[in-house]
Amino acid sequence: MSFPKILVIDDQFGRSIDDRRNLCLSFAIKDITGDDSNPEKIDNPVAESFFCSAQREENGVISNDTGIALSAVKNGWPDSDGRFWSLVLLDIRYVSGRINEKGEPQGQGGDNDFGIRILEEINRYYPDVPVVMLSSRERNDVIEECRKKGAVDFIQRIGFSSETTSPKEILKQKLAEHALLSDTRKLGDERLRITGKSLSILKALRSARRAATGKGNILILGETGTGKENCLQGISTMSLQSQRGLINSIILMVRQRPSRRMNSLAMSKVHLPGRTLTGKVFLKWRMEGRSL
Repeated sequence: MSFPKILVIDDQFGRSIDDRRNLCLSFAIKDITGDDSNPEKIDNPVAESFFCSAQREENGVISNDTGIALSAVKNGWPDSDGRFWSLVLLDIRYVSGRINEKGEPQGQGGDNDFGIRILEEINRYYPDVPVVMLSSRERNDVIEECRKKGAVDFIQRIGFSSETTSPKEILKQKLAEHALLSDTRKLGDERLRITGKSLSILKALRSARRAATGKGNILILGETGTGKENCLQGISTMSLQSQRGLINSIILMVRQRPSRRMNSLAMSKVHLPGRTLTGKVFLKWRMEGRSL
């Protein structure tokens, strides 16, 4: 079974195997980094993850290095199997400097916001990579700056759990909302599955998941053969399973010739069970030129 593939860029979890194991247990992540001789065995993992410290050690000094982080992103964008990172979890503070008698770096200037520098570089060279900040900093202190730099969300590492939401469920929520995930639905008819795994298709599937959790109407645009019916079936299923809302109606529109004028489109309405078309169409999901 193929799981979502996450890249965790964090000095603590990149260097410390014990801390990493605790994180894997909390979030139900399978460690695939390869440097742990006895990784935690995770039952029903939410995702598999590669860990990167974004640091290098030389002559008893640990230095932060954006190049190491970017190299880790590049290696999975895509990897040798053609898979893309589903999500990147990125820390903000990276402690560097000379290693003291306790085996820990002493810290130096620039450590507190080094993760922001990594975020800027990722957004510059890999703007389609979804980055969620994972930090012990207070959310309200950094969320706006992180979003301006390209982050899509924030998980507070200390105190992020509540009585009703476990770390595992929080990660599942972030994956559902932001991650680049292939179509893994269990279907009676496999012909209905969207089998494409290109970046364009993964982004379109993410748009479909987001749309399926809302209320209102959806407009799907695309030429014949681009998979509108498959998308319709997927959105319909996800909408019925969603606890947030139920879509009123999905409208399929077939582009007959190259034109953006609405009168050049053939339209068919598809109403979901027990719903009627109300209100205005709020989403145009364009799939022209994308192959399934």
